[in-house]
Amino acid sequence: MLPRINRITKDKEYELVFKTGRSRYSELLGVKAVKTGISHSRFGIIVSNKISKQAITRNRLKRQFREILKQESGRIKPGYDIVIIAQAGIIGKSGAEIKAAIMRQFEQLRLLNS
Repeated sequence: MLPRINRITKDKEYELVFKTGRSRYSELLGVKAVKTGISHSRFGIIVSNKISKQAITRNRLKRQFREILKQESGRIKPGYDIVIIAQAGIIGKSGAEIKAAIMRQFEQLRLLNS
């Protein structure tokens, strides 16, 4: 579990990211990010019922996303609200493929420290 300080929790915060944030999408996932100016980055994860009707599958994906974010938190620039949106192509992919996709999207959005 990500610490509470690193989670987007309110609907208004999600709305801000969706309305004003930059985005990148691939066949596996989408990433939306907006600069907030706070001293740390916060994350939101969306895995809808369209991805899988089974809660076990959706929850497994969310756990994988959170673990990747924990591992790579040192490389991610502070001061952003970032939402990761799972796409249908992500089902059946390995953890390494998911991590590579996330890091590629973060790199394209310039969210990684150099």
